[in-house]
Amino acid sequence: MGKFNTHENWLDVLASYGKKKKFPKGTSVFFQDDEVKNIALIISGRLDAWVHSESGLKTWVDSFRPTEFVGHVSLFTQSPIQYDVAATSDTVLLFIPVDKIEAVLRNNINLPQEFSQDLATRLEVMTNRLIETVALSAKGRVCAELMRLSEPIGIAPDKLIIRPLPVFVDLAVRINSTRETVSRTVNKLQKKGVLSREPGSIVIHEPDALRKLMQ
Repeated sequence: MGKFNTHENWLDVLASYGKKKKFPKGTSVFFQDDEVKNIALIISGRLDAWVHSESGLKTWVDSFRPTEFVGHVSLFTQSPIQYDVAATSDTVLLFIPVDKIEAVLRNNINLPQEFSQDLATRLEVMTNRLIETVALSAKGRVCAELMRLSEPIGIAPDKLIIRPLPVFVDLAVRINSTRETVSRTVNKLQKKGVLSREPGSIVIHEPDALRKLMQ
């Protein structure tokens, strides 16, 4: 079987092993410390992960987007899931029971490699976030998060776009800062022409300039 390199490849291979489920915005999908009985593949929408401390502190951990897996870390570590996961938009997931995903892993030579790449990418992202928290200024962390949320614009490959328009309060939580810092940084970037706020999006006109401000 060929290498899985598109969303359709994943769905073609795994659809017969699982069941699609819809989760409205705000619905919980996984709970911290629960045993993982299903691995989820995101078909559409977005999930956010949060950790709750014993003192009640809620800390944002990461986001999951289409084509990404949730819960597969526990598949390898045999440990409970380490965070709460909830839909931050209307989301469709493919739920695959652990025993079935293990059978697919045994019988398909490419899937273990894809799982490893997915895990390595997520580890790299989380490591980078940790480094940024320690090494970057608040302004630098805003710039880094804007770059992370962006994607190329097909009709203008030298520019990037963030869509939908991020909520500044949410962005501040991600980088352990304040809404005022995010708003002030974005306003300064807009005045410099590095980016612009458009209806429903932010367009980054000078990605290289934004990268240089990540300090």
